[in-house]
Amino acid sequence: MKLRFTLCILLMGVFFPGAGSAQPEASSDRDELRSRVKRLIKRSTREGLIYHNLKAYLRPYDKHCTFVIGRQKKSDDHDVMQSFSQRKEFLKRRWRVKPTGHETLFFSDLEIRITDDDIEAELETRLHFFGGAKHEKTLFKIKAQGKKLRIVHARIWPTFETIGGATFDYGEHYWATTDDLAFTAILSTGSSWRKILDVSLAAHWHPLLHAYLRDLAKVRPRDPEVWKALSAVAYLIGDMKESRKASRRARRLDPNISLPAALR
Repeated sequence: MKLRFTLCILLMGVFFPGAGSAQPEASSDRDELRSRVKRLIKRSTREGLIYHNLKAYLRPYDKHCTFVIGRQKKSDDHDVMQSFSQRKEFLKRRWRVKPTGHETLFFSDLEIRITDDDIEAELETRLHFFGGAKHEKTLFKIKAQGKKLRIVHARIWPTFETIGGATFDYGEHYWATTDDLAFTAILSTGSSWRKILDVSLAAHWHPLLHAYLRDLAKVRPRDPEVWKALSAVAYLIGDMKESRKASRRARRLDPNISLPAALR
């Protein structure tokens, strides 16, 4: 009986040679896929943040990709959504300023979750530059299309920033504090529009601030600083047409007004 059992095992090995090797092959395929995802994301991110190479940065993104710029990983009312074309124009304007050569980029460990052809990857980047640093996280949703990997969704949020001696730790405490300051300023009848602008920018209330500045421009149509602020906030939410229009209006009212490169 024992001999017959051993013979059966040997015959299974002859006639079904792949039966015992499926699991290692599947595991190997997953490891290879993880490596490809890691290389894809890091290469793209490095090309963008270090070299401002827009074409190389956007190469792995699907043309229908949605970008969500938020305050944290969880969604809230202050999220900004940008289409692929809006994000492309946004970065094209941001990266008009050439890299200084002093930029250094660090990556955290990349967390990757794979379900069939759907992949989620979460990464924190730490960009250090002359005079400051900026850390942010991105949650990528990726589709495996045969041999190709396409990023179809990206949620981006800040985690830390230091510039000009000021430090911002973008955690729960930071958002709770800045939300309170923004609420207080908006509800106070004595708040100037500049005060509301400052606290709303600090809280990243960009969609609400955009609506406020559009109304303010109707009340103060001859104030170039209002149009400059509207241009900046329209840029932040991805409305490039309005941003350009507001910049031109600000310059007509004050030809000497100072505008950052992204708004020119």
